Amino acid sequence: MALNPETFTDKTNKVLSEARNLCLEEAHVQITATHVANVLFSDNEGFAKNICTKAGVDPINVERGLKRLLVRQAKQDPAPTDVSFSNSLVKLLRTAQEKQRAQGDSHLAVDHILVVLHEDRDVAAALNEAGLTKSKLEAAVKEVRGSRKVDSKSAEETYE
Repeated sequence: MALNPETFTDKTNKVLSEARNLCLEEAHVQITATHVANVLFSDNEGFAKNICTKAGVDPINVERGLKRLLVRQAKQDPAPTDVSFSNSLVKLLRTAQEKQRAQGDSHLAVDHILVVLHEDRDVAAALNEAGLTKSKLEAAVKEVRGSRKVDSKSAEETYE
């Protein structure tokens, strides 16, 4: 199945674009789940920080752990002029699409990506270390999202 940005919500496209920019700023070779997680958890008004609060986890601890992961990634000098998704990130996004379809949603939303971040070993370790376990994450996402369907590019605007 293809990764088609037309079937992503506006927020998902924004997160992936910002992850690309972060990758280029850091002179990394490929966009990874670490970049995506850093973008998600660094947005002060964002869904991921709200999820942390609902799960009873300090979002600052999550952000610190993810930043440590980011600085450990290899840099390229001179920095690359363009970057693409790593194979593991593509796999993660496809897993998120499976979750999207299982929930009967027409668009890939940030919450689909957030829930599958535990599929990445390094990101999962950072999240677990901060106290954001997979079960806490899933429960908090379910609480915030409720029974709403993602049926448009702007569907996430209706989240709590």
